Amino acid sequence: MKRTVFILFLGWLFALTGCTGDDREYIERKLNLSFNVPAGLNNIESHYFRIDDVYLFLDETLEINKLDTSSIDEISGGSARLFSRLGGVDFSDIERISIFAVSQTDKNNRKEMFYLEEIPLRNLDELKLLNGLADFSEFIEDNRLDIEVRIQFRRFSTLSMQLDLDFSYLIFKK
Repeated sequence: MKRTVFILFLGWLFALTGCTGDDREYIERKLNLSFNVPAGLNNIESHYFRIDDVYLFLDETLEINKLDTSSIDEISGGSARLFSRLGGVDFSDIERISIFAVSQTDKNNRKEMFYLEEIPLRNLDELKLLNGLADFSEFIEDNRLDIEVRIQFRRFSTLSMQLDLDFSYLIFKK
């Protein structure tokens, strides 16, 4: 009996003191990008697709919310999904995908915004990516950001793909 009471007490204690969500106030901004993936890419290498000078609408978002850049604590990825408006894309050919924020001054300096590993082998018409949790506010210059998509295929890609990336970023307030 004492053991049961002790286990219940521990469970109750863990429930009260367990991990809690991030209670900071934030603003979410949604964007869409399109890029092409050509046919005939191999499964040995990772393939990179750079989208330069993505306009973030950061100044406009701050103005609407009556904030300025001094009130920003960090900017990180929110949610993301990869899909094709044209259809006919089988995402099971992709093994791994990562989306990076890239510094405009040093192209080797990057932080992962979104990723997805171990993509299921069944036919998928979209991929919902996981958040990378990195603060990429230091990479934003003149309201713009360079983005790089890294794709590792399971097998040779047979079709060219016109892909769309719907994503959001979160502006955390101080």
